[in-house]
Amino acid sequence: MIRRRLPLLIIFSLLLAYLAVLGVRPLVMPDEFRYAEIPREMIANNNWIVPHLNGMVYFEKPPLGYWVSALSMVVFGETTFAARLPFALATLLTGAIAYLLTKQSAPDRASAPYVAGVFLTSLLVAGIGTFAVLDALLMLLLTAMLAAFFVATECAPGRRRQAWLLAAGAAAGAAFLTKGFLVLAVGGVVAAPYMIWTRRWREMFTLPWLPLIAAALVAAPWCIAIARSDSDFWRYFFWVEHWNRLAGGTAAQHARPWWFFAPIILAGGLPWTSLLPAALANERCAPRSNLIRFAACWTIGPFIFFSLASGKLPTYILPCFVPMSIYIGSWIGARGNSQSIAKNLRRLSIGFIAVTWVLSVIVLIQTMTNFLNLDNIYTENETHKGYIGSLSLFLAGAATTVLIFRRHRETQTAGLVMGVLVLFATGPFMFPAHHGHKTPGAWIDQQSALIDDDSIIISDSKLVHAVCWRLQRDDVLMLESLGELRYGAERQPERLLTNADLSELVRDPLRTRSVVTMVQTKRLSPEIHALADSTTEWRGMTFARFDPASDRQPQSESALENNKPK
Repeated sequence: MIRRRLPLLIIFSLLLAYLAVLGVRPLVMPDEFRYAEIPREMIANNNWIVPHLNGMVYFEKPPLGYWVSALSMVVFGETTFAARLPFALATLLTGAIAYLLTKQSAPDRASAPYVAGVFLTSLLVAGIGTFAVLDALLMLLLTAMLAAFFVATECAPGRRRQAWLLAAGAAAGAAFLTKGFLVLAVGGVVAAPYMIWTRRWREMFTLPWLPLIAAALVAAPWCIAIARSDSDFWRYFFWVEHWNRLAGGTAAQHARPWWFFAPIILAGGLPWTSLLPAALANERCAPRSNLIRFAACWTIGPFIFFSLASGKLPTYILPCFVPMSIYIGSWIGARGNSQSIAKNLRRLSIGFIAVTWVLSVIVLIQTMTNFLNLDNIYTENETHKGYIGSLSLFLAGAATTVLIFRRHRETQTAGLVMGVLVLFATGPFMFPAHHGHKTPGAWIDQQSALIDDDSIIISDSKLVHAVCWRLQRDDVLMLESLGELRYGAERQPERLLTNADLSELVRDPLRTRSVVTMVQTKRLSPEIHALADSTTEWRGMTFARFDPASDRQPQSESALENNKPK
């Protein structure tokens, strides 16, 4: 009875963990506010060609990620749920592609559910898949591209192969519209080694043409439109956003050592990467099938490529998780050695149960006594979140315990999957509403009653994304810092203020509009801070309101011209 109902239970739990709680956790700075605000401005300004952030051109990424978020907002409103929904769906669809690819091409097709389960419950995949960041969408499109290419190589020459090659190209074109030229490198470092390994190197010169043509056809309309709308886009996008960052030029960001991704992929694949040594040691899982060979190239090629790049973020390595899940899931579902597999699964599950139950006790004691002095995580009104965390950890261990000691391998695996999904489904309810500048949305909302519709709003590079999103403004002035908005601000220098400019503005006796600053405290000089009519400081951030002169008489000039910094 339990075995028959497990698939439906797991599907329901996946939907709950990925979709039902998307709106519970506050948006996190800077990425989530950025990828919510740019689509909001697309909708507000009806400009779907040139991305803007705070009313300034933003050329770091192509528009597809913004488009899908904007469409979600059109349907569900400009909410946290709508901002995250496309990326959660993208992660679930990636798991579906991994399932279908294994179902069609693996030596043991019964391992497909294990592959999907391993992928969708890996720590980094589920964590990033419920955030509003472009990496989940890119992972989906790269997975679709590489899976379609692999299926094409398995087909005999003819229309079916051509159809799959065109599908791979269409996915590549969409991936280009998500993050640019990166897709060409990832496709090359996977396809070329695989074709050489399988002694089909001559096809390397014939197979890519149809995908390239399809990719060009998909990407061309926007590529031409953006060139016509802004002639400087391609110079900036290629040289600054790609070449300099890849080669470590002046625009390189997030510099990390070459070994950075090794611990990320091992920790991000938990709990399943603990089974990787056993899977690698099993001769039945040696790369004899073409799918396993392709998965090996799919893992190693991008891993080396991203490791050699100058800039690194943990999310960059996400494309490696599908092939790694294919390898681990295929081993779990492989026929033969069932006792060895069950033994390893039982050890992993017992470890998971022990960790969750120990953490449950620690979190409960911490919530009741604060023995770790963690007062700065939760506010006084959020104590209940600690109890929720303790209960969810206990339930995760309990869900695994119920199923782990059964004889069937699918039931044991399902027990661990269910335990992990319990944590993912309850995790958002434990997330603090206020955590410094990373989640300033509630703090901004508290100050909004003091902000007039025509107030001059000033922020900085750290907070501007959140300020624009929460206040629905795209005319925020920048104080003393530009960050990622430097290129756009250089084209609109009037949007940047120094403390001297701000001092002149707030002292102007002709000013008719209130001035509001929402900045990091260190950005605002003490002299200007003393001039504010009202201030609020919280966790390194300062809100200050400067009222207009009370005796100001109406002027013929527009308020905007009067209030422009000299």
